[in-house]
Amino acid sequence: VVLMFICWLYYTCYQWIPFTAVILTFVIDVFFSQLPHLFLVNTILCFGAIVYSVLNMTLSMLAGNKAVSAYCWLSAYWTVQVIQGIMDGTTAGSFGTCCLASNKITESRAEAIRVSPYRFLKKCCSVSFGSVCLGSLLVAIVKFVRSMVNRIVGDKGLFALIVNTLFSIVDYMFRRFNYYAMIHVALYGKPYFQSAQGVISLFERHSVKVVTSDSVLAVYCTIASLAVSHLIFLVNEHVLQNSFEFSVLSPTMTFLQCLFLSNLMFRILSTGTSTTLVCLLENYFIVKRNCQSMTSNVEDAYSRIFGVSSGFV
Repeated sequence: VVLMFICWLYYTCYQWIPFTAVILTFVIDVFFSQLPHLFLVNTILCFGAIVYSVLNMTLSMLAGNKAVSAYCWLSAYWTVQVIQGIMDGTTAGSFGTCCLASNKITESRAEAIRVSPYRFLKKCCSVSFGSVCLGSLLVAIVKFVRSMVNRIVGDKGLFALIVNTLFSIVDYMFRRFNYYAMIHVALYGKPYFQSAQGVISLFERHSVKVVTSDSVLAVYCTIASLAVSHLIFLVNEHVLQNSFEFSVLSPTMTFLQCLFLSNLMFRILSTGTSTTLVCLLENYFIVKRNCQSMTSNVEDAYSRIFGVSSGFV
């Protein structure tokens, strides 16, 4: 099913691959050359989310009370979403600084980019914390309701499949909307509802570009995640081959390493690409002034898609 979906997505979005690849290349270059502290910040937040989830699940299993158990699950969903929102806001603010910070004073701009992960982490945990919590609560409620409905419906054939599919679509839409809302909160420092209005306006004006680029990037990340997961398993098998530790440690190590990579590296690159795209669509001339090489490549890729020399914005 996943392979069929990837083939269908490639068939419908293949012409956008050069466009998304240009932005992704820019994000990778910025991440490794100018944002060395971003990975550390996201690592700490990711481990915090994992530890809290494990503790919460343990508490819910030991509670023995359905109400307490439900509260623990909702609390876990909400807390993990809050941490994910802080990660997205920190990443979006850091890449937004690269795109929107003035380049008149090179040293000041470089320093602003270097310290931006800590600055936006502090911002997401203070000034914008209410917006992060509100958006995360909406997503957590949808996830909680979905899990409760799935437990009630169970495995009842076609009806269960339809219900699960509908809730999966709603869950995905809420998560993606909140994802872009967190980007707006980080970039502009607005409250959640004003940021949500900005997301609606963005999709009204540029829905094709946003959705298509997001879909192409999802395919990139899916293929990369599968490749990296397989590579990690092969490495672990080679290191621990013909030993008792392989049967015990390899699955655990593979799971933790894949979780680590998918929640950090690919999430950072995905959020950075989405943020750069939002900056291009909403502040094109500022980005063009600060990142001339990247915007020139974006214009070239866009002209190859539509056969026009201009008109990206």
